[in-house]
Amino acid sequence: MMPAAIETTLEDFFNRHMRGCFDARRMKKMPCQLSMVTLPPEALRPFQWLCHSDRFGLRPTESIQATVLYLFKDTALGGTSFYAPRRPREEIAALFADSTSLSNEAFAQRHGIAPGYMRESNAYFERIGGVPARWNRLIFYDGSLLHSRDIPSADRLSDDPSIGRLTFNGFFVSRRHAA
Repeated sequence: MMPAAIETTLEDFFNRHMRGCFDARRMKKMPCQLSMVTLPPEALRPFQWLCHSDRFGLRPTESIQATVLYLFKDTALGGTSFYAPRRPREEIAALFADSTSLSNEAFAQRHGIAPGYMRESNAYFERIGGVPARWNRLIFYDGSLLHSRDIPSADRLSDDPSIGRLTFNGFFVSRRHAA
């Protein structure tokens, strides 16, 4: 967990400047944390080969917004990319289910997705945009959008926070506006 002063500052900034950009009325909770991407592509599990959304467990009356603060200077460690599904909802749901239940080999064979960090479109998802990393850049986006860390040079990943892909991530779960 982050110190209370950091959480309070982020919550205040979101409420003053960002909440109006989203379907977000009153904030219900706001977890935030530091995060590092450190695994080489060959160590990833299939669910890590895919984009994802942050909306798991949300009620229909709730929305989620996300923020990433890039705390590294090496832009080759990558930013964030966004995706739209290319296949019907049922196929996407089956893909996500298989990504947590099948072995790497079985998943790759069944779905034709190669191991590694997702960076481009594939048969299931179309890349619709991205934000390049830049030191101290803070981005906000709808957490229900499909997104992924966009890592062009996985060989540069490190578990050393002074040179690795360190980010500060926040999630804002809010009540939706009345329909």
